[in-house]
Amino acid sequence: MIAARNTIRSAAALYPAIRRPPGHLASSPPAGSASRPLSAAPEDAAEQQQQQHLRHSFTALLPTMSPKVRRLFDLTNSSSSERHKINRKISMEKFRLREGDTGSSAVQVVAMTEKIEQLRIHLATHKKDHNTKRGLEKMVARRRKMLQYMERRDFDAYARVVKGLGLVIPPKQKKK
Repeated sequence: MIAARNTIRSAAALYPAIRRPPGHLASSPPAGSASRPLSAAPEDAAEQQQQQHLRHSFTALLPTMSPKVRRLFDLTNSSSSERHKINRKISMEKFRLREGDTGSSAVQVVAMTEKIEQLRIHLATHKKDHNTKRGLEKMVARRRKMLQYMERRDFDAYARVVKGLGLVIPPKQKKK
């Protein structure tokens, strides 16, 4: 039981869009920590938006759902691929230029960054997975080239993406 509880906590730390249901074992705060009561309203819009994400895009039916059905379709009950998909969708919405934008450079960089983070988490566990490591290196190079393109073409979007994703760009090396 303790191992299952630790797994749930670590999964919630990896996937910020996941909200645990109120009666869940891991949802109780550690002893001595102060937190708002479970019945209180969310403090900011970002926290409220995170609560709205459900599996299989059932967010439109949210007002009519009973609490039991809502818990059933909550992200805590989803597979890791569903969680990755939702997290990618949330982060892509921040940088899109219009509705349904999946092809702009900024959105492509965000999608690549999400995949890179997935692969880094995988490689932290599976250190000898050399094929995945090679794929990760290729994806990082592709993202770097896309960022260089953005820097040349649209510096404002480049700066917004780099700052928004918290990327650290190494200084350019001088050609000899």
